[in-house]
Amino acid sequence: MKRLLLALTLACAPAVAAASAASASASVSAETVFAHPADAATIRAALVPVTARLAAAQSISGPYQQKKYLRELPRPLLASGDFTFVRDHGITWRTTTPFASELVIQRDALVQRDANGQEVRIDAAQQPAVRMVARIFFAVFSLDFAELEQLFALSLQQDGGGWQLGLQPKQASGTIDAIIVSGRNDVERVRLLERGGDRTEIEFQDTRVSSSAAPAARAR
Repeated sequence: MKRLLLALTLACAPAVAAASAASASASVSAETVFAHPADAATIRAALVPVTARLAAAQSISGPYQQKKYLRELPRPLLASGDFTFVRDHGITWRTTTPFASELVIQRDALVQRDANGQEVRIDAAQQPAVRMVARIFFAVFSLDFAELEQLFALSLQQDGGGWQLGLQPKQASGTIDAIIVSGRNDVERVRLLERGGDRTEIEFQDTRVSSSAAPAARAR
């Protein structure tokens, strides 16, 4: 589990081959959100309160819990900690359970640090997919629908004040078959559905949205 977040991040890296409808997994087909396709303008209008708040945000932070479901394991792998997203700087995931580690996603690099200070760095110059990974994560956190529409076929489902945003890659995207982002006033949950049936669920709690970015919070 030491590099769970790093592996999850790289799983979003795009492949060359175009994705086809026939390749959709059974888990994706079972998700009703994908029965409601919509374009970026329609989704933005439907989620005005949410998008207006996030558009003004310079930083978003809070605790998170992650569950990784693998077909060969009876119970999910669990991780928890806190995250900080700083616009135009990066995203930092600090894991506290089951071990201490840190993953920083920047536009030009991914950096993993363990509790002993050992560092693994992947630069975009060495792995061009890093830029695409950052592009996806930045767009998801800020709900940048124009950016997301360039990368994904979009869907939207609303129910009782809540919403689900479905993202299906326009190109094959590593092992990721689809992403579902959901919430009410903020992004509260992200689900990554993988080909073959594995999935990852990340839940955000007590999220803090700020119009300023404290220097200490900036991803390094």
